Amino acid sequence: MKVRETRRMCSDDLYRLCVDNEWYTRGTNQEYTRMLEFARYLTNITAEDIVSIAADIKHHSDTERSIESICHSVAQRCFSIFEIID
Repeated sequence: MKVRETRRMCSDDLYRLCVDNEWYTRGTNQEYTRMLEFARYLTNITAEDIVSIAADIKHHSDTERSIESICHSVAQRCFSIFEIID
């Protein structure tokens, strides 16, 4: 049996993560929307995608948290879809 895992994220969860942590306070509305839209349209989120999102958040936030720590928080908002392939 083969299984395919696809990792996704709800951009509303990413939005809530930023609000709850007071992140992205140094970005414009356009930059913030672009980051949320990037996450919304990913069909299979990779580790590189998570790092890209976390780096964008770090760049536009006044936070002491490391990119790795932000990555962990972003990854926790992801969910997996499993598909059994015959």
